[in-house]
Amino acid sequence: MRTLIVTAHPDPGSLTHATAAQLHNLLGEEPTRIVHLAQEGFESFARHGYTQSFSTSVEHGIIDFCGMRRGKTAFIHESESTNKDAVAARMYAATATVAAAINPAGVAS
Repeated sequence: MRTLIVTAHPDPGSLTHATAAQLHNLLGEEPTRIVHLAQEGFESFARHGYTQSFSTSVEHGIIDFCGMRRGKTAFIHESESTNKDAVAARMYAATATVAAAINPAGVAS
């Protein structure tokens, strides 16, 4: 199956790129889905309807339109926080969630 990693940051040293690399490492050759970074906290994200907007724009507008199968979407909220340990923990949790959804039998270590 094909792999699709969507990143939205020009800096190769960014959290976006680190997240994509971590997910790829966890999956090995398994397919990858979408990891979307959100700079806002969950409450603000939900209050403004961004989760629904993302679903409509990307999942329905791109994935469904292209005839692709939907996978798992994980948001990393407050990715620009100065607490890098907390951001890293959220990144690892998001990639583990996506990896587990793609390969429920176990992911590469």
